[in-house]
Amino acid sequence: MSFILLSGKPPFMGESKEEVYKAIRETEHAYTTQEWSQISDDAKDFLRICLDKNPETRPSAEALLNHPWLA
Repeated sequence: MSFILLSGKPPFMGESKEEVYKAIRETEHAYTTQEWSQISDDAKDFLRICLDKNPETRPSAEALLNHPWLA
């Protein structure tokens, strides 16, 4: 939801479920386009760690609540 609120679009898009699943596996967000130029570095960092593909390194919801962007 944070990604959508900040960018106006979902982080992963596709015409079918399969395309969305593929985008989830393969998309790496760079946050360098014009739409991200007015977004704080803390907000972009928050999104980066929320969208970590590795569940072993992805922070818990509790840890995310302590992120500087939310604190």
